[in-house]
Amino acid sequence: MEFKKVILVLVLFSGILGCECFNAGTEWNIKDFAISIVDNQNLSPVNGVIEGDSAQLIIIFEAEFVEATTNPLKGLINSAYATSCEEPGDDGLKDEIASFIVTSNSDFNGIEPGGSLNEKLAVYGRKPLEQWISSSASWMFSYDRMVELIFIEKPEASSTHIFTVKIEMESGKIIEQNTDEIQWN
Repeated sequence: MEFKKVILVLVLFSGILGCECFNAGTEWNIKDFAISIVDNQNLSPVNGVIEGDSAQLIIIFEAEFVEATTNPLKGLINSAYATSCEEPGDDGLKDEIASFIVTSNSDFNGIEPGGSLNEKLAVYGRKPLEQWISSSASWMFSYDRMVELIFIEKPEASSTHIFTVKIEMESGKIIEQNTDEIQWN
């Protein structure tokens, strides 16, 4: 009887009966991103014109998965407990965000062209932008690969805008993208 228990424990810890986790990487880095602008109905501008009191910048991150330093017995323990494997990027963003700035090429309610519009933006759900940025180390790719930044006010004067999102990582890497030009009425 004792022999059967030893064999069972060895089989469980060997991973023979468990799942084998083949992750692309447990942490992730932002490789690049795409940016678009939509109105409060989630519709793209028609002929370059945004109507309504609010607009959103939609940012979709392109990931590069990296393997985190982990316990070499982690896969065996997953097998022993019959747990599921981690999704790629679930251990968070490896190269954290040092700076995240949104600007416009036009005046935006007293903010000069090229000045930070971060105070005029909130993350979907009305979370302050700075709070969202400061939590970048814990971003899970499966949940945080896309973000909707909502303008909390519209420009007082109708003018054209090209919004720029500039992200600087802790490593010094800088990624920058522009929206198409829009007229916000």
